[in-house]
Amino acid sequence: MAHDNPGYILILDIGSTFIKCAAFSIVESDANTMGEKVKEKSLAFVGISRQPTPTVHNPQLKSFEIDPEILFSRILAVIEQCLADYYIDCGTVACMGITSQRGTFLTCDAISCQPYQPFISWKDGRAVNIAQTWSHSFVSRCVRLLGKGITTVVDWNRAIIMSAIYFRPNHILPRLGWSIRNVPGLKQAIKDKEARLTLLDSWVLRKFTNGKSFKVDYSMISCTGLFNPATKRYSRPLLWVFNIPRTVLPEVVPTVSKQFGHIDENYFGFKRPISCMVADQQAAAFGHFLVQPGDAKLTIGTGCFLNVNSGGKLVFDLPNNIYTIIGWTLDHVQSSVYLTETQVDEFSRIVTQCFEKDLGLEQCREFPAAIGSLPYFLDRPWVFVSAEGNVVPEDDIPLEVQRYLVLEALAFKIVFRIVLVNRLVHVKYPLRVDGGLSSLSLMLKIVATLVNGSLERSTMTEMTSFGAALLAGMGAGFWDLRDVERMTAAVPKESIVPEEQWRTALAQRQALSQKLSLDFV
Repeated sequence: MAHDNPGYILILDIGSTFIKCAAFSIVESDANTMGEKVKEKSLAFVGISRQPTPTVHNPQLKSFEIDPEILFSRILAVIEQCLADYYIDCGTVACMGITSQRGTFLTCDAISCQPYQPFISWKDGRAVNIAQTWSHSFVSRCVRLLGKGITTVVDWNRAIIMSAIYFRPNHILPRLGWSIRNVPGLKQAIKDKEARLTLLDSWVLRKFTNGKSFKVDYSMISCTGLFNPATKRYSRPLLWVFNIPRTVLPEVVPTVSKQFGHIDENYFGFKRPISCMVADQQAAAFGHFLVQPGDAKLTIGTGCFLNVNSGGKLVFDLPNNIYTIIGWTLDHVQSSVYLTETQVDEFSRIVTQCFEKDLGLEQCREFPAAIGSLPYFLDRPWVFVSAEGNVVPEDDIPLEVQRYLVLEALAFKIVFRIVLVNRLVHVKYPLRVDGGLSSLSLMLKIVATLVNGSLERSTMTEMTSFGAALLAGMGAGFWDLRDVERMTAAVPKESIVPEEQWRTALAQRQALSQKLSLDFV
């Protein structure tokens, strides 16, 4: 389809910290293909506007909740702010994409959309005990054992899923179980099919389309624990066991689809298609063009995630929290890309404490002299110890050395995760990095040195929005996968290479750090 004046793509990105609206312009230029002049489209980043995500945290209850009405008012405000900030006329917006944090959900009335409770964030801790009880139940253990037995005989994807049945607090089911026990009327409403369970993006879609569209894409639903990535359907056994009717859940459609519908013209004064919906980590992975087996990216923000293209394999390692999700689907289910994912343990908690202590990690840029003689940082509890395991008072350690020791410990945790995943799925280098804390160059140098492979940091600082915009452009018919490859390759990148002179000292410190972590009480 020809587009004389393609205009802009808007991306709504609902994160844990900020709600963002990113604007990208579609740029046409002349190009020669096989000696023939053609119009070539590219994506140019215009700018981004943001509002804080209205998450309310109650430390005593371990709850993280988001008021849906406040959230939607800020979503509307941030889109209007973006249009105004960058002088974008509503009529020039060609399409829109939605990307959001994963696992945050609410339940609402099927007809009125009136919520039964606020959004329960993926960070909510009230269902920890429920998740542990379910995971260690007799039935769960039997299912895992049966699945493992079958996989020793035959490579069957459904058996692999059975062997990986494990409930975590960031899965929806344990938190839904908590809600059913504590929210009046919810259990009966679900049983009577009068309620709807909706994720952040599917709820926003329903609001934007005035209730006409209740859908979710494969990337988002594959992270919930309700979905079987092998069959690419909702898990019928889980829905049956927990008495959840299929009708209370959104319809699952490809990431790139014309089925999402249009933004109602009552919003912003225009009716435009929503051409993609995608989970945040998977959007960033697409922005890095992780389309070949082994292609990998490391997102370093408040949390830290490693994603590797598994080449279509379902890979699970329950003790080490390694699992497989759907990265994205294009125009049909068979085009799904699988990503093996893991989260770096304790990363979020350490980074949060660093912010609270105003440690200033970004000010640490060089290796200190004689690092072999420095103490070690252990994160649980926050303490510095000598090589002999003796506590070293914080006041005795210069601030610049404290910064290095924390960065080093974070790098050790990242390397540990990379090594674990690499045993199951080959990780190819350069390893792409993104996220707000990927600016910590010294930490990246430590990682590159210990894995003996280069890292690649993109100059595109909004990789999640960029990946979503590429997908939205595909959904609107502006380009195909070959064009995406060209556009991602054109983004300037910085290479971080191993520091050979520090390799031996860092390897020794990493080994001793792991021993101290196990021994220290």
